[in-house]
Amino acid sequence: MKRCGIFVFFDKQGLVGDYIITLLKSLEDVINKLIIVINGEIQIDERMKLYEYTESVYQRDNVGFDGGAYKDAFLHFLDNEELTKWDEILLLNDTFYGPFFPWKDIFTLMCERACDFWGLSGHPGGVEEFLDGEIVSAHIQSYFIVIKRRMFLNPAFYKFWAELEYPESYKDAVRNFEIYFSEYFTKLGFQYDSWIEVQKERLNKSDFQTTYNIETQITKLHFPVLKRKKYMLQYYLQLKKTFQYIDISTLYPLENILADIYQRSINGEIRPYNPEQIIKFCDKYSEIYLFGKGEYAENIEQYLSDNGIVIAGNIVSKKEREINQRLFEIEEFEVKPWNGIIVALNQKHLMEVEEKIRKNIPFKQLIFPIYD
Repeated sequence: MKRCGIFVFFDKQGLVGDYIITLLKSLEDVINKLIIVINGEIQIDERMKLYEYTESVYQRDNVGFDGGAYKDAFLHFLDNEELTKWDEILLLNDTFYGPFFPWKDIFTLMCERACDFWGLSGHPGGVEEFLDGEIVSAHIQSYFIVIKRRMFLNPAFYKFWAELEYPESYKDAVRNFEIYFSEYFTKLGFQYDSWIEVQKERLNKSDFQTTYNIETQITKLHFPVLKRKKYMLQYYLQLKKTFQYIDISTLYPLENILADIYQRSINGEIRPYNPEQIIKFCDKYSEIYLFGKGEYAENIEQYLSDNGIVIAGNIVSKKEREINQRLFEIEEFEVKPWNGIIVALNQKHLMEVEEKIRKNIPFKQLIFPIYD
């Protein structure tokens, strides 16, 4: 089986992290040729790191996200005649850590499937994903897609890329590239599959969540990657157990993940809670309270505890009936100058009580989650 891989790289600082190097090394086991497309700027020394894995490195303006990079690869960087050399083409980007388990096992399993393209995971569809209430249709998630020969040699494949407009926003990229890719080709009679659904079926574990439970995905289903954007403090307890598993039960260097998380945190790229910002905030106050008592508060409390910070209590909009000396109702809570309050609420609950919080607590003593 001969494969070509097209890898899209983007970093705001133009840095090639160690997790990227680990990923590129791992691909040598499953692909025969690697093409790297750099979106935007990259430091010269960092670019040289990429040449260790391929001579085919292309740099373009950072327009159109991944869809734009793939479009340019097929229309400008790859000769149509070259496509005939390959049995499969792999499209992937730099938005995940891994692999935690060998690629060979994954490709071997999926080679047996009667499909024309497949991904590691798919979105089930049927839910409102965008603010305008649009219902998302089922699709393969575009951070990792394998396309088989019957599909990429079909004239419709070139037509898709030729007609694709460069996405102008993240929402546009999801709607008009990621989702539309699956819609476009399934309407033409091509079939897709996802590794995680095959693995659930093979292991008879259809009850497992595939979208939200990070720990289950990796420790039980042996999902080979972790999306970078999944590192959010509201998932901290799951992530902590997952990282322990990766460190103890796999050969993947956990320090790659931790180094990238730290870099993204100091750059202010992690939302809705920035780990470094929260620690610096806590350093300014001798008593820390969490506004909230639910899952978000539980996860953030554990994160603070692991960093040597013990909270003084929880503040809520309406006090529970049971006696709890660490639980305070906001309108009865007397804010002292040495109190720092972290708002530990999801977006829906924050919108419900934000006005009350701002009315009762000085803004400089608050830290809010940042929701897009």
